[in-house]
Amino acid sequence: MKEQIIFEDFIQDREVRMYDKHFSDTDNKVEYDVYVQVFTMDNLPFSSVTGKLDNIPFNYDHAGTKEVVVNNVIGDYFNPVTKKYEVSDHTFVVGHIKDSNLDQDIAIEQMQQAAMNIINELNKRQMPPHMVMPHLLTDVEKAKQVVTDDDVKISQLSKETGISEEILSDYRENPATLKKASNSTIERLITKYYEKYFNGRL
Repeated sequence: MKEQIIFEDFIQDREVRMYDKHFSDTDNKVEYDVYVQVFTMDNLPFSSVTGKLDNIPFNYDHAGTKEVVVNNVIGDYFNPVTKKYEVSDHTFVVGHIKDSNLDQDIAIEQMQQAAMNIINELNKRQMPPHMVMPHLLTDVEKAKQVVTDDDVKISQLSKETGISEEILSDYRENPATLKKASNSTIERLITKYYEKYFNGRL
């Protein structure tokens, strides 16, 4: 099998290489590979824990194109000190065009598109676990939290909001009905939400 480089460049400071592979002089069958360099701070295309390519934020489906299948990484290694899989100076994501009848220029065009897709995936910023944004409660969810809190007495809540005990009891039994509550009802319950959970009252 003959392999030759048909494209080499730096895209966004990353080394990008493309090869074609001829299996024999008599066979017209050609395969194409594209290699895109990986940096240490990237959205890694492998798990640092297992070294595997699944269950990670890097999306291999988004990295490929109609013609280019992206499904491999070379050059990563297991660091016995950190006990993690890490990037070396020769770590690349690899895409492949198999059994292609494509003209070389079109193959290069397809691989350039795949290279940009791969780079976009590598560039994705991943928030560390402690930086993940908390779920922000909607107004209805805040009202629901007050109404369904067993520590909150319905009689006291009724007295402080002006909402009848009967209505509040219905909300407690069926919180989904709060979605149909009036704005003034929700606002009064939200006031109690902040008093209870932030000021320690109620």
